[in-house]
Amino acid sequence: MNRETKIIGKYESINPGGPAMPKFDTPITPKENFKRYVSKDAKAVWDPNETDLVSILPRMIPDHVARGLVDDPEPFNPAKEGGGYDMFGVHWTFVPQVGGSMETPGEHLVPDIMEWEKYVKMPDLDALDWEGGAKKLQPLINDDRATYTMLYTGFFERLISFMGFEGAAMALIDEEQQEAVHRLFDKLCTVYDGYLMRMKKYFNIDMVSFHDDWGSQRAPFFSLDTCMEMLVPYVRRVCESAHKYGIIFELHSCGKNDMLIDAILATGADLWSGQNLNDWEALAPKCEGKLIFHIGWNKFDPSTMTKEWYLEDALKGYEKFKDYHCAWIIPSRRYLPGISDEFYMETYRRSFDPDAL
Repeated sequence: MNRETKIIGKYESINPGGPAMPKFDTPITPKENFKRYVSKDAKAVWDPNETDLVSILPRMIPDHVARGLVDDPEPFNPAKEGGGYDMFGVHWTFVPQVGGSMETPGEHLVPDIMEWEKYVKMPDLDALDWEGGAKKLQPLINDDRATYTMLYTGFFERLISFMGFEGAAMALIDEEQQEAVHRLFDKLCTVYDGYLMRMKKYFNIDMVSFHDDWGSQRAPFFSLDTCMEMLVPYVRRVCESAHKYGIIFELHSCGKNDMLIDAILATGADLWSGQNLNDWEALAPKCEGKLIFHIGWNKFDPSTMTKEWYLEDALKGYEKFKDYHCAWIIPSRRYLPGISDEFYMETYRRSFDPDAL
């Protein structure tokens, strides 16, 4: 164990001035270990954390710039450069106070969902500079860590971007509008399949996080039945596309979505990235062996906490779930730069299993 827990270097941040991550003298690569952890057929040597991943969000994909989240060697300032048009022609405005983008106020792209084909032009994926983007990112593509990307935007959020929240929520439950929504989501599945194929071909992505928030702080935006009928079949198709290309599929869905757990399981997702609003302990027995929780542990205020307090509290959370093999504790230095190397060392040390070698 002495060799394996030795820090032998750093993984430098792709973002200039961003926090580096410790590099351990691991017996297998972090990429291989992460794939083992997610797989139901292999055994991980240790429980992965943020040190084992590298984010790839190329600038050449308009949605990354529009949403204000770019991980690319070329410096990116979201407050100055974030926002603009995404691949579908929706204009976004970056809001520095919240660290993200919202659809620019004004008329919605789709005034009538029944005739969305008149207003929505599906993106020409071949028009994007995939080869140029991949050339810039070669050092990360060839990294020994698992590569992941975010797919903006999921089905409900995409509908919101076209129609506004009220219009999108109504379209999911109005029988007269549902058929048009099905047509739209079916077409989006084809686009997302082509997108994932290219992300694998050019960037060798290991995991995609599919971004579709389904709830508020108190409850989901819609019923389980509505979710099962209107969203799950299409998320499942995107999940199947990911698996077809050898990509791990994570559903990123914020909100208190405990009541939608059956829908989340039905998507076939490998992981669910959710918020601490959810009762993870109550959900764990039901999801054991079926779904891994990606618990970001980002609820703490880095301006008031000490590294020692954070380490102790986060490790308590880690200990709660490690026996279920259904929780992946991944505190992010993107949001909490005060996280110490000791946290990553401790989760690595406590979960290390020499019998898995």
